[in-house]
Amino acid sequence: MAGARLQVVVDELALQLGRGVTVDDASGRLMAYSAQGQDVDAARVQAILGRTSDAAVLAWESRFGSAGSRGPYEIPANPDLGMSSRRAVLLVHRGAVLGRVTVLSGDRPWTTEDDDLLARAGEQAAALLAAGLSDDPDQLLAQVVSARSQREARGPWSRLVPQAPALEEPGLVAVAVLGGGAEAGRRWPGRLVWTVVDGTLVVVTAAGAVTTTAGGGRHTEASGGPSGTRLPTGVGDPSVGGLAGVRRAVGQARVAAQLTRLDPALADRSGTGLLAWADAGVYRTLVGPGGLPTGSDPLARLESGADSEMGAQHTLEVWLDHGCDVRSTAAALHLHRSSLYHRLERVAHALGVDLSDGLTRLDLHVALKARRARGVRLPPGWGA
Repeated sequence: MAGARLQVVVDELALQLGRGVTVDDASGRLMAYSAQGQDVDAARVQAILGRTSDAAVLAWESRFGSAGSRGPYEIPANPDLGMSSRRAVLLVHRGAVLGRVTVLSGDRPWTTEDDDLLARAGEQAAALLAAGLSDDPDQLLAQVVSARSQREARGPWSRLVPQAPALEEPGLVAVAVLGGGAEAGRRWPGRLVWTVVDGTLVVVTAAGAVTTTAGGGRHTEASGGPSGTRLPTGVGDPSVGGLAGVRRAVGQARVAAQLTRLDPALADRSGTGLLAWADAGVYRTLVGPGGLPTGSDPLARLESGADSEMGAQHTLEVWLDHGCDVRSTAAALHLHRSSLYHRLERVAHALGVDLSDGLTRLDLHVALKARRARGVRLPPGWGA
C-alpha cells in the first residue's frame, strides 16, 4: 500500500516538473521511479535496470546533502559516471536518512516553485517510508546484521544509531548464543541492543559486560550471560565502532559460536561452551577472506578400509589437539597408551606419512580443521 502511494507521489511530481524522478532508500535501492524523458542519462538508466544505484554513483551523490540538510540541494554532474546534474531532497525521519528523491535537472532553469514542489514531495515520501518502518531496536539490529552488504545495512543502521549512539563508539562487545531466545536477550546484563536472527541470540554489550580471564590460551571464566548457560556461545573482537565495526564483531561472534559446536576441542578448552574469536586459532584463517584450502585432501586415504572403521581420523585429531602428548590423548580417548601407539602407527601407514615430522603434522591438523570449518554458515557480508 505504501509503495503504491509512493508511486503516486513520484508520478505527480514528475508531471508537475516535467522531469524524471526517482526515490532511493538509504542503501541506494530504487523504491519508485517515474517515466523518464529525453534528458535521462546513463547512470539513471542503469539504476532503473538494476533496481539500485551503482556504488560509485551513490558515493558521488552522498557527498552532497546530509541528515542536517534542509530543503532541496544540487548534485553536480559527473561525466565520468555518466551523470548529468540533479536536484535532490533527503528523506529524513527522526534524524535518520531514509532515502532521497532525485530529479534530473535537464536543460530548463530550476525555479523556486520547482524547489517548493520537490520539498513537499520529499515530506510526503519521507512520511510514507517512515510509516512502513519499524523503530524497534531489535528488528533494526536484525536488519543490520542480516544485510548482504554494508551498503544495504546503512538504512536500518541510520535509524538504529539515534536510539543507541554508543554503537558508534569503539570497545563494544558482540556475543552470539546458538539457540538463545528473546527472553535471554531482554535479561542480558549490560546489553546495548540485542536481536534473534537465524535461531541465534545476538547481543551487543558495553565494554566489560562480558569479561573473560584468559590463561594458557583458554578461557577459564565468562560472565554476562544467563546464569548457568551451556549453549554454544561466541564473542567477537572488541568493535572499532560504527557500522563496519559492529557488523564485523557480530559476524565473528556468530562464527565463533558455531565453531564451539562443530569442534568439541574448542568447547573443551573453556569448559563453558564459550569461545572468543581471538582464541579460534587456525579457524580465523580457514573461515577468513582467503577461504578454505583447495587441492588434494591429505586425509582421503583414511576414508576407506579398516582404518575408517577404527576411528582413525578422530584418533589423529585428538592426538594433534593434545599437542601430540600420548598420556593426555590416551586419557581423552579412554585408551591404554599401547593401544594409542598402535592406532597412530596404523594411521601413519594408511597415509604413507611420518607423523614425527612437524610440517606433516601441521598439514594434517589444518586439513582436519578445514573439514570442520566447512560446516560453518558464514554471516552475510562476511569478509567484506
